Amino acid sequence: MTNFLTFFGFIVFCLININEACKCALRDPGIVFCTTDWTSHVKIIGKYTLNGDENSGGGFLFGGPNILYIVEQIKEYRKPENVSSLPVTIFTNQQSAACGITMLEVNKEYLLSGTYSKNLLYINYCSQMRGEDIDNYGPTPQEWGLITKNQRLKLDNGNYNNCTKNEVY
Repeated sequence: MTNFLTFFGFIVFCLININEACKCALRDPGIVFCTTDWTSHVKIIGKYTLNGDENSGGGFLFGGPNILYIVEQIKEYRKPENVSSLPVTIFTNQQSAACGITMLEVNKEYLLSGTYSKNLLYINYCSQMRGEDIDNYGPTPQEWGLITKNQRLKLDNGNYNNCTKNEVY
């Protein structure tokens, strides 16, 4: 009986953890581009964990402390109309189960997309463009050096900028 209860407890624990994992619908990169506020080629300059009062992400990100990335904006592909240049600070949830992007490395370059609110940038797994011409779309966010030539051309030529309501939704 004890073995059964231990096994049952383990199964319940696993199911709870599975249900709390981040889940994102697999979307075409063009749709992700059109439904996010910004997309940029960035270099990560710094990475900090923020707690309590220093957490400028405030109530926007749920589930505890946030990660703050300091970035160099190498090339901005999409940004809100009223913004001349994107901020160099990006927030994400520290919990990967809450779709936080926790594994970006300092001195590496990435293609990032996300939301913009009150002069702050936010990222999560569901707002990232997946690769094109790759089976299962590959990992997200994409390291800049791994982006296909086709996807770079689409970004550079503005092919993703044709965002019409019918195509996006």
